[in-house]
Amino acid sequence: MESKKKGLIVTLLLALCHIAGLIRVLLISYVFGSGRIADLISYSFSYPNQARKKIEEGTGNLALIRMLGENKGEGIPLFLLLLHLGLLLIILILSPLLSSLAFHFTAFTPDEIRLGTVLFSSFLIFLVIYNYAANLGSYLQIRGKKELSALLASIPSIIAIAALLLLTDETGAYAFSIGLLAGALIYLILSFFLARCNGMRFSHTADLERGFIRLYSSSFLLILLSVLESVPLFLSSAMIEKGSIYFSNAYTLILLPYGFLIELFTILVYPEMAKCDRNTLKAKALDGLYLVSFLSLSISLLLSSFSSEICVFLFEGGDYLKADALQTASILVFLSPSVCLMCLFSYYQRMMFLTFDNKTILITILGKIVLSYILLFTLPSTLYKSSLILLLSSAFAITLSFIFSTALKRKDALKSIIYSLIAALPLIALAVVKDTIKLNNFFHSKTVLLLTSLTLGIIVFLSSCVLFIAIKKGSRFLQSPDSKK
Repeated sequence: MESKKKGLIVTLLLALCHIAGLIRVLLISYVFGSGRIADLISYSFSYPNQARKKIEEGTGNLALIRMLGENKGEGIPLFLLLLHLGLLLIILILSPLLSSLAFHFTAFTPDEIRLGTVLFSSFLIFLVIYNYAANLGSYLQIRGKKELSALLASIPSIIAIAALLLLTDETGAYAFSIGLLAGALIYLILSFFLARCNGMRFSHTADLERGFIRLYSSSFLLILLSVLESVPLFLSSAMIEKGSIYFSNAYTLILLPYGFLIELFTILVYPEMAKCDRNTLKAKALDGLYLVSFLSLSISLLLSSFSSEICVFLFEGGDYLKADALQTASILVFLSPSVCLMCLFSYYQRMMFLTFDNKTILITILGKIVLSYILLFTLPSTLYKSSLILLLSSAFAITLSFIFSTALKRKDALKSIIYSLIAALPLIALAVVKDTIKLNNFFHSKTVLLLTSLTLGIIVFLSSCVLFIAIKKGSRFLQSPDSKK
């Protein structure tokens, strides 16, 4: 019980990082509106930020945590420091080439690309510093300082937000990149100091370094694949004017509930499932699939139903006009189904990790990447192209998982998803009839309109929860193994 309580605290602290990201895009929108500088900042930061999110979720340091656990947290490989110093040197040398590749197919002018090159290079440097600081945070986690590690991880976002308050044209873009770099350095210094205070030392034994290279390379590959997977999303948004800022704002909104749900599951439920035998694991995985599919579907339907109220309330202001907020809302409607598909895919991935189904993991990820690139070069360039790529590629990935995965029986998995759809029927009905209600005819204040919409959404969601519980109690195959005895 105590471990779950600590896990919930860590999840809430990690949620602060997502909220800080939302505040960051809100400030960029408020100061720059939907202009080219806002587009440039959003696109330049997209790839490094995608890799940072994977590090934040644990993808980048799971191998190190496992290795430090086997080593009882007594030493951290010296090779780790040398690797990051080497990465910094490579970025400094190859940054012009990397920037040229990143901006090659975009609609930015040469002057804008010059500014984007500086921003993109500084964001890559930020990523390397942040990653090494997160690795030191892994040591703190092994020492039982998970809350402290999660709190330190939010420092770069907080300082970047402070820098964004100084934004004015190009000067503000530089201030944002400098704020991120300063925040990452502070995160690194504090993590190093606290790790040393908790007994950390550098180790360079051959066995430790060989084990590190073997385990850490798999995490590095997953981060690289996630960045390659995101290229079609961000590149297609940058092919059209205002595309990057609109997509970035909508994408940040859907990642907020998605990230919180996945982190909550990973911290609170995943460790318990990892201890189960194969038969018990399959029963609990089925039960978990029912819960995850219901919650992710509920989030998707609520975001779709109240997209205009949410976006107008959050984004309208400063140089970001109401028309811009409504355009963001229309993209959010296209993106919202992806929340459900992304959650289901992440859940299937974690179940495949537990059943050592590495072949299927690779097939699904590569399949998603290949389809994303096919869609990038075949679909016409519109404001909705990125949303469509994410939706179709996520649907393809979950279909591959459903077909090839042995973690769950296909028939039982299909039943779970159908039951979750039945439980979400009140929310589906709300999404269908919501436009006919026209709440904006009764409430002219956007704050009152949002609060009224949220109240309506919560009432309908609670009715779906009642239906969810009733279905779970009434269906024998969804009950836990203990309750079946």
